[in-house]
Amino acid sequence: MSFDMIYTFSVLAIAVLFFIFEWIRADVVAVLVLVSLTVGGVLTPDEAFAGFSSNAVIAIGALLVVSTGLVRSGVVKWIADHLKSIVRDSRRLLILTSTLIPGILSGFINIVAAVTIFIPAVRRMARQSNQDSAILLLPMAVTGLVGANLSLIGASHNLVVDSLLQEAASESFGFFEFSPIGAVLVVVAVIHALLFGPWLLKGKKDNGSEEEDQHTDDEDLINIYEMNNRLWEILVMSGSSVAGKPLKEIGMGTDYGLNPILVLRNGDQHPVENSDFRLAEKDVVAVGGREERVMAFAQSHDNISVLGQPDLKEEYSWSAFELVEVVVPPRSPAIDRTLREIHVRRDFGLTCIALWRKDQAYRTETRDRKLKEGDALLLFGSRERVCRFDPKPDFLW
Repeated sequence: MSFDMIYTFSVLAIAVLFFIFEWIRADVVAVLVLVSLTVGGVLTPDEAFAGFSSNAVIAIGALLVVSTGLVRSGVVKWIADHLKSIVRDSRRLLILTSTLIPGILSGFINIVAAVTIFIPAVRRMARQSNQDSAILLLPMAVTGLVGANLSLIGASHNLVVDSLLQEAASESFGFFEFSPIGAVLVVVAVIHALLFGPWLLKGKKDNGSEEEDQHTDDEDLINIYEMNNRLWEILVMSGSSVAGKPLKEIGMGTDYGLNPILVLRNGDQHPVENSDFRLAEKDVVAVGGREERVMAFAQSHDNISVLGQPDLKEEYSWSAFELVEVVVPPRSPAIDRTLREIHVRRDFGLTCIALWRKDQAYRTETRDRKLKEGDALLLFGSRERVCRFDPKPDFLW
């Protein structure tokens, strides 16, 4: 075995390791492979840069640009949202739409974009219909893969083969050259998902594991927004001046910048869905905010005790609640407005517990900050409220 072969296989093995463990971004790894092969003498500089003039490379790059445009403009999201009105509570319609539509789209836009956009929409539809999302996601991915053969631009390997054919025989494939084969594969994949998907994937993921995954997702969001050191429990003791009063009279948010999130009352959990929520004696209120503001609130009111920071795993059950992250898109009506002006809590029953802006999390006075393009909001509420929440046109999931 020659030195060039050993060197090339070594570079390939190292590249595969980087791709698997994602120590470096994939595009950077690809460039480093090219540089390594050139420095090692396997490729000449002319050969190294020859690929950038390939029709396949240009076409793939253009396809990614078009796909990104369709995603960011909301076209794919609009399609996903409108599927909800078609599906309703039908299990077969849910499987059909979650496989057929992504399969068709992947033939004309990047498959990763087509499937990724549909994942949250499909999971929401499954939750609303009380269906197991496991029977939807894997068939959707498979249909997306085979649907890439519906057109010449559906898969990058189609473009590469077309480019090689042009170089070797001065011929090329037609745009719909692969469509008959792709259509047959999509139909077979959809029928297979309808007939055998629920049976083959039955029991792969039960309701308990789904709740566990949701709990894990919530923990990740709490860690990202650094909420662990900004969550406090306040006990309303007997004879407290705040007992029986609505939150809007107490001034917990307006005067102290605190976010009341959840109330533990007689063993039950009650989300704070609006400022008319009335506290009662022996209520334990979970609030978000700085320690000094929590202490100031407790000192300003009679018979209020700060219990400290809660153990989210031990003291709270997240099965009935959900955390949601939304983003302020370009040209959103919410730009330069506050959440108080948009009435997110009043109209949707969701509480904003944190705001992310320019790599920094803000966890106090979130309702009074003017929103900017690109802001991310962490909302909390009951699953019923979250399922009914339609963020358009102000926010995007």
